[in-house]
Amino acid sequence: MPNGISIRVERLSPNYAAVTPTLEFSLKVDSRNMRIEVPPFQYELGFRPDDNVHLYLGRGTAGEKMQSISASGSAQFRSYFELGYEKLAYIDRAMTRDLDSDVRFEIQAYLDYWEDLGSKDNADLRKHGSETISIRDVNVPRSHWIKWLSHWGKDVTMITISGLLVRQLDELKQRTRALDYDDLIASMVREFRESPAAIENQFICTLPTRRTINEKLTRILQDVEGIKDILLTGYIDGAMIPYLSKSLQTGTSVRIITRPVTRDTSKGVQDAIGQLLRMKAEIRQNKMIHARVVVAGEKHVVVSSADLKTDSLSENREAGVYSADPAIVAAARRFFEEVWNESNELELER
Repeated sequence: MPNGISIRVERLSPNYAAVTPTLEFSLKVDSRNMRIEVPPFQYELGFRPDDNVHLYLGRGTAGEKMQSISASGSAQFRSYFELGYEKLAYIDRAMTRDLDSDVRFEIQAYLDYWEDLGSKDNADLRKHGSETISIRDVNVPRSHWIKWLSHWGKDVTMITISGLLVRQLDELKQRTRALDYDDLIASMVREFRESPAAIENQFICTLPTRRTINEKLTRILQDVEGIKDILLTGYIDGAMIPYLSKSLQTGTSVRIITRPVTRDTSKGVQDAIGQLLRMKAEIRQNKMIHARVVVAGEKHVVVSSADLKTDSLSENREAGVYSADPAIVAAARRFFEEVWNESNELELER
């Protein structure tokens, strides 16, 4: 047990709510003699049908937010790993060699953590560490596996294709960097569907001759139709308060991730934060946030160097991009949610 940290699998089961075969893990991280904080961590999943063969199944993420673990304490991290039909079929074929054996999975976890060393001179002392921990023989009884196959197999349609077509599909899979045949076929279906309307993407900036960041933000914050929430990162002053106020009044939620607001923070930022809190905006702080992102529902995203402040929107030389591409908007939302989950409640210094 390196440095008194260990990981064990508390539960491994199918996620029946998923569209494709998906495994649900509950991983417990134990700390023997340290007080630590552990963020979501990466792991690699493997399958070992026998001692001489190992199949790499892919990489997953465990957990959704930073968790504190006391000395001799533990915390649970949940993960959903999409196995897919191709890997499922490979495992099933391999299991036919020994009809009585269990399905043996292996996990290699890559764990970062921060050890709490206490406080000194009004400062919290923390030490960063990392561990690679292997979990061997994560077994699924054969009877359970058969039940899982029975569920997952109900929506499977078998298609027989010729050897030449297999080679062509393999070439396409390599060229498109598809993960497996499921991924390749899904991308082909998307390509041959009716072409959607043109997606707007635009370079925006703040210069003496044009202020397109300000213009774009004003437009998307006024586009309240179908917008359920507005997500912001970075500092903010009164420049956009009127638009955010209107959104809050019409039932649109506003969430903001900002850097810590201290007595040294400008009065304009302090006043805006206080006003937004009174209007029931949700605000968290994260000293590591440096990105400036504005997401309006599922429709708009702006990523730029500009805070939502008067100087950034009218004076500084700033640049960024706007996109209405659903994939880009979705990626920005995932980024925001991950940072939001690791952020703390806002504390205002008096």
